[in-house]
Amino acid sequence: MSNGIKSRINKELEEGHQPAESLAADPRWQLVLRICQSRTFSKSARLRELLRHISINLLQGNSAEVTEFEIGRRVFGRPESYVPSEDGVVRGAARQLRLKIKEYFETEGQSETWTVDIPKGGYVPVFSPRTAEPATDPAPAPAAPLSEQATKPSTPFLWLMIAAVALNVSFLGLNLWLWNRHATVPVTPSPEPTLAGALLKHSLRPVTVVVSDFSMPLLRVLFHPRDYTLNNYATWDYGQFTPPPGQSPRLASIARILRTHRITRLGDLNIVLAIQRATASGGSIVVRHARDISARGFMEGDAILLGNDYSTPWVGLFEDHLNFPHVRIDRGIGFANRKPRPGEQPEYLVPTASQEQGLGYGRLALVPNLSGKGSVLLISGINMVTMESAGDVAANPQSVPELLKALGASSLEDLPYFELILESGAVDNTPKRARILAARILGPRVR
Repeated sequence: MSNGIKSRINKELEEGHQPAESLAADPRWQLVLRICQSRTFSKSARLRELLRHISINLLQGNSAEVTEFEIGRRVFGRPESYVPSEDGVVRGAARQLRLKIKEYFETEGQSETWTVDIPKGGYVPVFSPRTAEPATDPAPAPAAPLSEQATKPSTPFLWLMIAAVALNVSFLGLNLWLWNRHATVPVTPSPEPTLAGALLKHSLRPVTVVVSDFSMPLLRVLFHPRDYTLNNYATWDYGQFTPPPGQSPRLASIARILRTHRITRLGDLNIVLAIQRATASGGSIVVRHARDISARGFMEGDAILLGNDYSTPWVGLFEDHLNFPHVRIDRGIGFANRKPRPGEQPEYLVPTASQEQGLGYGRLALVPNLSGKGSVLLISGINMVTMESAGDVAANPQSVPELLKALGASSLEDLPYFELILESGAVDNTPKRARILAARILGPRVR
């Protein structure tokens, strides 16, 4: 590479968004630098700037800022009045960037040990360790010990996973429309008071509703990662969810879909629509997928967070402060009770999260946000139907009397921060009305 090209790149780095020093040793950032310094990108200054911008934000945990509007302003100099739907500059550049990245890995980058991709429908890059594809069908591997065989998905299970992925990808277009366009679905509003409505009514800005990342439980079941942390998730680090060389191409294909697509569950959308109805009493919502939020999103304003820490790792920010934390232990899946009171159980468990018939448990908690200047409503369950039941308590006017009685409050305006353990039934994967089993008051609520 000529000294002229290097000096131009260094100049652009000095003028652009500077990464933290902690990224210097990150192999993903090193990959971005090599791509930007390659011959393939030597005449594409704006694409280099775009790739650096989205990569830095992702790797520094600011993926929520990787939106079409922010890219248009920060990379392409568009004004505050910029309307992405009327100006396709970002979409056009993203298409060019995808083609250039593909060209790089087919030529100069053939020996790279990491890859980067920008999935269609979004702008957040996905980094993955590169695995060599076998040229021919590998010889049958020796039979694994029984202890290992028990953790590997069977062929019927793989087909079940494929069906689940296909079903949820079918909702992807609606999801993206909701959280990228900030649009609302036409619904019949409810004028009656609800817990969600009270939160919306008093919020000074749109309440962020975060839907769960259904890819996470599927990836966890497939790969059984060790010590996968919230920091891994915040930086889109899916290295533990990449099949080793020689594994089934079908498994590799499933894993790639799960790593690169924003997938959620129908139950999350049902709760979003129920919350949307609550806006009749005032306020508005902005819907985000769990992959498109950052810790900063829980510092300012109010939020509603769907899922448990297994499907929505951001819930882990609040678990340590709860009396009823979500647990997955040998005895089952559910919620622990750190300090049981008379008549309460020490644990509320079911044998498996796939048990979507009969009784199950959910949790509803209203807690301070990370700055203590706002509130976060946690709507959790051991599976989809129990989470829907918890969502129904938050958005159904008929649940208000029992809610107020359990918390000793005279009105929704007087509610403190609290936790509730809920028991609900299900028939044919359809949730029944939940009842409150245990309650805790966490303290007075900040207005």
